[in-house]
Amino acid sequence: MSKAAAGKPGLRVVRGGELSLSGESLLDLLEAVLAKGVPFRFRARGFSMSPLIKDGDVLTVAPRGEARLRPGDTVTFINPLNRKPAVHRIIRLDRGFVVVKGDNVAEPDGLVPERDVLGIVTSVERRGKKVRFGLGAEGRLIAFFSSRGLFRLPLSAAKRIFRPAPRGMAGMKKSYVTGRRLPDIPLWEKMREKRGLISFDYEITARCNLNCRHCYINLPAGDQEAKKRELSLHEIERIADEAVSLGAVWCLLSGGEPLLREDFREIYLMLKKKGLLLSVFTNATLISDEHVRLFKEYPPRGIEVTVYGVTEATYEKVTRKPGSFRAFRKGLDFLLESGLKVRLKTMGLRTNIAELPEIAAFCRERTKDFFRFDPFLNLRFDRDEARNEDIRSERLSPEEIVALEKSDRERFHALEKNCDKLIVPEFERLTCGHLLHCGAGLRNFALGYEGTFRLCSSLWHQDCVMNLREAGLRDAWEILVPQVREMESGRKDFLERCRVCSLVNLCLWCAANAYLETGELDKPVEYFCRVAHARESAIRKT
Repeated sequence: MSKAAAGKPGLRVVRGGELSLSGESLLDLLEAVLAKGVPFRFRARGFSMSPLIKDGDVLTVAPRGEARLRPGDTVTFINPLNRKPAVHRIIRLDRGFVVVKGDNVAEPDGLVPERDVLGIVTSVERRGKKVRFGLGAEGRLIAFFSSRGLFRLPLSAAKRIFRPAPRGMAGMKKSYVTGRRLPDIPLWEKMREKRGLISFDYEITARCNLNCRHCYINLPAGDQEAKKRELSLHEIERIADEAVSLGAVWCLLSGGEPLLREDFREIYLMLKKKGLLLSVFTNATLISDEHVRLFKEYPPRGIEVTVYGVTEATYEKVTRKPGSFRAFRKGLDFLLESGLKVRLKTMGLRTNIAELPEIAAFCRERTKDFFRFDPFLNLRFDRDEARNEDIRSERLSPEEIVALEKSDRERFHALEKNCDKLIVPEFERLTCGHLLHCGAGLRNFALGYEGTFRLCSSLWHQDCVMNLREAGLRDAWEILVPQVREMESGRKDFLERCRVCSLVNLCLWCAANAYLETGELDKPVEYFCRVAHARESAIRKT
């Protein structure tokens, strides 16, 4: 039987000694316990967080303390509608407020002041067993899709990623799950029509210890002026917080050579602790035991290394740094021997074209699931004409590019298979003058080492960038990006050639590359046109 507790309306003790509280009483006790720095356990009621938290589950809530709130956190908060305690997931941060929402409901609870977030759910128990899914990094993905009106999709996706193995399999333990690669989850297709931030690329420095002939960004490793312009750890954290609040779940760290930053470890760990999935692009020449330990303890989603040659002569003719080949092999061996997931790639250059078959074999032997090469070279972001001449001298002719692609059976088969998507006659009927028909600014952005926001890594036109040292990321994402994507051209040769060309997906032309090549966003580029027609001819002949 129940027995009312004297002097405490709404407070009662039920069979088994469990305390049952109404809304006001629970809030009073919850605030009092958490204020003492002690975790609070109580039984959840309701279905708004089902199936990750079910009616009757026992929750442990830790005091918030100085912990920074993040999208994906499951929190106890004071509901702004009825001033009663509730448990829902944070889906967005908004300048001193959080937006919270139940996983199993269609609408959020509205803006909740951060001061009304009482604690963070750290444990869920169901029938005496811990339920972990939904409280870790996967909470970020659930929040991301929930904030975009796809509130049921994360749950079905979760079942696909963490589905139990069939019962009765010999030798299998009860707690057995199978995995699925995030890019393979079908729900990404559901988001194609929505503009929402997923990832960002961050060039943490333009400095590099190599001096590659084809590089579009590198500055000398000892360039003190460039070093002074680099974002500080505090500035990076501010921008990262804004990116996370807008929904970002991935970040690519590149350069220059990112490992040149003396505070690389601090940057990496800070971003990791915000729940971001990290990828790192490196030339591997600076890899040390310390880097390997860092990546082993806090694994990145991937590490990509470019292989410029498999002989010292070729490699160092590209990098123009004596001793760089030996450093590259040493660093790469460190990574591979550690068991870290490393992906290898190369650039198709005039300097290494004779060695490309050997480079491909070297890479595929060491990374069997992944290898790619890129024969398309961008000009310099800083428009350095002397360096641009180096890049042009490394470019392959259209005929050489086609021969290179045909020599790679896997790559050329993909071109043939997707012929109907790469050659699109419907484009010939386009009548609009919009410059951007690509994905720039739809789901990601690029951040320069000095704080320059771009819709993509190559779009450097002065009307298309914003200095995040002077403005907020939200302003760039919500104001600048739509403005840039609405930019149109009235240029006759653009409208009659590039805009209505059925080969645009075989071509290197885009507004960003046109600007790097010509100084104008809407000017055709003859080299790109010749490459596109050569590729079309090769595909149609097969």
